[in-house]
Amino acid sequence: MKLRLAAALLVLLLGTCTGQALQYDKVALGHASKILLIARGRITDGDTQRLLGFLLSLPASDRVAGIVVDSPGGGLVEAETLAGVIRRAAFPVFVPPRGQCSSACFLLFAAAPNRFVAADAAIGVHRANENGKETLAARTATAAMLKDVLELGVPDPIVAKLARTPPNQKSWLSPADFAAMRVSIVAGGQPRAGLADWGDADRKQIEAWFAILSAR
Repeated sequence: MKLRLAAALLVLLLGTCTGQALQYDKVALGHASKILLIARGRITDGDTQRLLGFLLSLPASDRVAGIVVDSPGGGLVEAETLAGVIRRAAFPVFVPPRGQCSSACFLLFAAAPNRFVAADAAIGVHRANENGKETLAARTATAAMLKDVLELGVPDPIVAKLARTPPNQKSWLSPADFAAMRVSIVAGGQPRAGLADWGDADRKQIEAWFAILSAR
């Protein structure tokens, strides 16, 4: 995925970017030093560098099993850079119970080689805006984002959903969209559709991870 947005020097949002930046944390999985990274909040300038710093601060024994993302979106350029980190590190992405990954956050979700969502989590898409308006620069940013998600293998119907949704609305991915993106829907206690490619031990472990997150 090329940094099309950064190369164009576009400082655009997929929604307002007020409030705190992404907050990073980790949760231990209780065996073999595996951990999940936690990233919650809006995506703002500097989040990528802070993520890299957080990773460097981890004990050498920690093994990152994936990253949990709960974000309503934020800065497109920063989201594209974070997506590049996720893609290069091949981090699975999890969206936790009652969480969301929408707007610019969708780039992070699309960049993951494996994607998991809780049954009550939401993934949303829409076009870009500049200070709340769909300016020429915003349309340019939307075009760049569409190229990014196509390059990441996002199915055409979801790309079309992003392209036709105005900046002041959100289109939420449907079960059919999840199936097309090979997203695994996880709910504790029972095997769920979408986890068929995983063995029983993997499925139980993933469901246990979400149980841990639900209790936080």
